[in-house]
Amino acid sequence: MKGYLLLHGFAGSPDDLGPLPEMLKKDGGTLHCPLLAGHGSGRDHMKSATWKDWVASAENALDQLKPLSSEVNVIGFSMGALIGVVLARHHPVDRLVLLSPPTLPNPRELFRGMTDVVKGQLKATDSAASMAYLKEYFRRLTRSPMHAINELYELIKAVEPLYDELEVPTLILQGQKDDLTHPKGARRIHSRLPAREKKLVLLPRSRHLICADCEVDRVMEEIRAFLALSPQTPKQKAR
Repeated sequence: MKGYLLLHGFAGSPDDLGPLPEMLKKDGGTLHCPLLAGHGSGRDHMKSATWKDWVASAENALDQLKPLSSEVNVIGFSMGALIGVVLARHHPVDRLVLLSPPTLPNPRELFRGMTDVVKGQLKATDSAASMAYLKEYFRRLTRSPMHAINELYELIKAVEPLYDELEVPTLILQGQKDDLTHPKGARRIHSRLPAREKKLVLLPRSRHLICADCEVDRVMEEIRAFLALSPQTPKQKAR
């Protein structure tokens, strides 16, 4: 049975992954979607957690998933994508999916678009519900302790050299209108990967939260094809 480790983003939760968990469940896979250290329990816990604690949370979930799965796939969004790279470099992983991965050399740009989104200065590309979720996501980011933001910066730096060593089959999905992570970063990651099987998908109308944006169906289709899931029926189609 296929196993899937799903990793959420900074200041986020498994909800960041939108309809993805449900799609994988319908295919019969075993899912682990851990809430990473310091998340979901207020600012005080985020103040004390380090990026190594976040990675440890993911490693614990991976250790639990391995005995239940003949194939282990890691899917990470934003910060979760960075953690996925760490896991794939140091643990046996069959396939890796990176959704909106942050990169150097300008990691501070990760927060460039937050204020505009919170103040409602960006135009919705899809539904009012999608925009409301986007605003809530950015609101959580702006309320994050500086310690946690610095830890994210340290994680980005720690992951940077690992791309040159990553041979696991990798799919990268990146919104071209991303307000937090520049598409050039995704292109650079793709070019550096020594993996024989790798694919970069740029989504022309999507921002950072690609699993809750207007091209979410395309995101699900690309992941489904990369993971070689069973064909999707109309009833199963992601909304």
